[in-house]
Amino acid sequence: MFGCKDLEALSRDLKDPAYEGLNDDHESKLYHEL
Repeated sequence: MFGCKDLEALSRDLKDPAYEGLNDDHESKLYHEL
């Protein structure tokens, strides 16, 4: 499971606006996809 800082770093690495402002449900889906 990613921490907040890890998720922010991941978002910058992906450079994808879809990863910004994720709610818990979307974060859970993101974690499952990873």
